[in-house]
Amino acid sequence: MFWNKIDKEYQDEIAGIAEGLHAKGKHYDIYDLVVLNGNIELSSYYVPALAEKIKPGSANNKAPGNCSGFIATAAIPPMGRSSSATITGRTISWASDGT
Repeated sequence: MFWNKIDKEYQDEIAGIAEGLHAKGKHYDIYDLVVLNGNIELSSYYVPALAEKIKPGSANNKAPGNCSGFIATAAIPPMGRSSSATITGRTISWASDGT
């Protein structure tokens, strides 16, 4: 459903993650990863936006406050050579009370 809308760079990254999972004996594919990654965006942004179009004032279009992510890049010159590093992180917080 969304795979053809994802940039090739990210398709390659997701495919690599799926291959790594398969190498570890896990049975997930690219579509499982797309859904997992897009879960919060779909349920908290896309669905409320559709509801708002159908019935203005009916949706809660506030950003969820449970998750965060970051990407940091830096130039690291090891032994006189030019190099760089990228560090990424994401927290996914699920509240037990459904909020």
